[in-house]
Amino acid sequence: MNTFTRMCQWHQGPSFGSVIKPQAFILIETVSEGSKMKAKSAAILTLIIVSILANPAIANPGAHTPPPGSAERKAILDAYRAEWTKPDSIKDVIFVVTHLKVHDGWAWLEVNPKSSDGSQQFESEQGLLHKEGAGWKVLERKSGTTARYFKNLKAKFPAAPTDIFPPA
Repeated sequence: MNTFTRMCQWHQGPSFGSVIKPQAFILIETVSEGSKMKAKSAAILTLIIVSILANPAIANPGAHTPPPGSAERKAILDAYRAEWTKPDSIKDVIFVVTHLKVHDGWAWLEVNPKSSDGSQQFESEQGLLHKEGAGWKVLERKSGTTARYFKNLKAKFPAAPTDIFPPA
């Protein structure tokens, strides 16, 4: 039941008799329906904005750094850890991440490996990973990089987004 119908029924009571002036209520109906449309439009717009801001891939379509503890960061580091050659005396390795950027299924990381108890530290390493299916695959691992290395790396993997690499 719209506002006009409700207003007409209310005014048909004994005090008004059967005299109804519908033109007096048209403005009320128009304003009421217009307000509903504005409210719906505002709600939809708010929902769209919140959705965009809540999704980093939409809000920032470039490279991002997965936060510590996130599933994405864990998957990347676990893939890198599986490829890491460690001395037999090291049971668990911890990577202190100094750089990690991800974009479109590509990741570049720079880590300082150390033993879980902190007694041993190893040479810093960098790696390029690509997401394949549900997991990450290490494509390159290197200790120490140069501008020439990045140039060759970009030529070898032209699909890798340049914004994942550290600034020159």
